[in-house]
Amino acid sequence: MDGLKAAGYKLGCVTNKAAQFTEPLLKDLGVYDDFSIVISGDTLAEKKPDPAPLLHAAEFFGCDPGNALMIGDSVSDVAAARAAGFQIVCMSYGYNHGVDIREAGPDAVLDSMDEIIPLLENAG
Repeated sequence: MDGLKAAGYKLGCVTNKAAQFTEPLLKDLGVYDDFSIVISGDTLAEKKPDPAPLLHAAEFFGCDPGNALMIGDSVSDVAAARAAGFQIVCMSYGYNHGVDIREAGPDAVLDSMDEIIPLLENAG
């Protein structure tokens, strides 16, 4: 995330976890302040795979959804990103019930967050 911030990307966190769990976890990990917005599962009436949380984040940043990228790890993330018009990159590990995330059809799959900056540089 430090590399993304240093490159000037605006970061938000969108999760289905309730805020009472999300915020302490992000703070314990020392990353809470890296995000300009945190949208938890109970922030809005809808949560992923509904596109509303992602569209809310795009509006917050004043960003066209077509210029936004979600980094996720689940089928719900892919579905939400597609419905919102976001690009979607998934991590090869994470919360996908043991199913290979490639089956969900994200734009790219990464094994390490270290791969995100080169991917973005090559896409630009």
